[in-house]
Amino acid sequence: DGKFNKASYLWRARFATQHIRKLSKLRKRKWKPALVKPQMLPYRYKPHVILDALHPGRKGDWIAPLKRKITGDVQIKHFSFLDSPVETIEVLKEIVRCDATCADYQIHFEVERCGDIAPFLVLGLMRRGMTPAASGGKIHRAIQKVLDAVQMLGFLRMNIRERAPSLDVWPLALREKKPGTSDAATQAFSAAHREKVTDDFVKAIDGWLHQVRAQSGTLGLSAEGKARLGRIFGELLDNAERHSVPGNDRAGGWYVAGFMTKEKTDAGHKLVCHLSIVNTGQSIGDSLMLAEDEDLRTRLHTYCNMHRKHFGSSESADELLRTVCALQDRVSRKSQEEDRSSGGVGLMDMIDFVNALSSSAQGKEPPQIAILSGSACVSLRAPYIRGMRRFDASDPRVLWFNLDNLPQRAPDGLHVFTLPCRFPGTIVSMRFNLDETEVQSGQNLSWDITG
Repeated sequence: DGKFNKASYLWRARFATQHIRKLSKLRKRKWKPALVKPQMLPYRYKPHVILDALHPGRKGDWIAPLKRKITGDVQIKHFSFLDSPVETIEVLKEIVRCDATCADYQIHFEVERCGDIAPFLVLGLMRRGMTPAASGGKIHRAIQKVLDAVQMLGFLRMNIRERAPSLDVWPLALREKKPGTSDAATQAFSAAHREKVTDDFVKAIDGWLHQVRAQSGTLGLSAEGKARLGRIFGELLDNAERHSVPGNDRAGGWYVAGFMTKEKTDAGHKLVCHLSIVNTGQSIGDSLMLAEDEDLRTRLHTYCNMHRKHFGSSESADELLRTVCALQDRVSRKSQEEDRSSGGVGLMDMIDFVNALSSSAQGKEPPQIAILSGSACVSLRAPYIRGMRRFDASDPRVLWFNLDNLPQRAPDGLHVFTLPCRFPGTIVSMRFNLDETEVQSGQNLSWDITG
């Protein structure tokens, strides 16, 4: 009737207010823009060789940044392939899962010292394919000091406000050769780069020896010792390039870092050395499947048939057993005629060198070496820490991880085992103490360590 109805007006106003409040609540419940960082918005799922290998369900778990509603924390209590390889692989997998699903998460390093540089190398390679969802976390000052010294803070995307002095850390700074093509120009550059990194490695080891105080002064490598160590390390890098990309020699890449630190003990202090090499691509076990030597392929098949049942009778078991075979002298994918290097002895030579510098004596800390390749993990530690020759000096060195050191017996499952997920490539990490008595003993004279 055209008259103003106060009750109807108040009802409509009250309804509109309630409706606006309801829509506002629904909007707040559905969208949480505060959780999503603006720099995350362009990110979409992209395949990544390491991330997808560690977490095969990454593609299915992936959540678009705007739809992410949860946050999380990753607590790292074990981060060493030398001491806790399974736990370390699991925590790296957890980081991949958080990166695929969380709007924001933090990584907390609960460990107090860096017991292995290799997991940080792997984490740095992972970060290249990850989103910026990780927003800091806790890290002990001693670990920060090591990462700063080896020039890996940027590699790990760590923004440290206050840097600690690294007076008691002697670094072998991060060096890398990215995977690429194998044309002539690239090969020439790669060879020069490999020689430069090898020289840096030898200088680092020589510098570490200088810190060992002997009765006659400091110790160091002679010219012949430097040349021999350079050949061994160069062969390791060469193998990483040649065997990691099937059908494309010299296209593989590698990443190297290490450091020596002084740690306090009840008797004073000790010098602890860490060295790690990481490469992505084909695993050692898979590479040996392409061995050119028919006799070697037969021996590999026989060895796998003998011991497969001890490791689950699966493809992972065969890969693990082939990795054990690859450690033995004169075992190489290339035929001996074609392979003009030392013929598959580089890793055993490096193991001998580590044992020569460190001590395996009772009551002292023996060296440790971890090799992770594909789903295989081989842990070289007491009592299986060095290869032995059967009869005389011309025999190849063998290490079969059993008390009799025979291929007819299965390797010890505490030292040879499969991982819960694959690493797409190979990790070689080692830790050893520089022992003054051991370095000066007569058994190490063959390394030309001079005082």
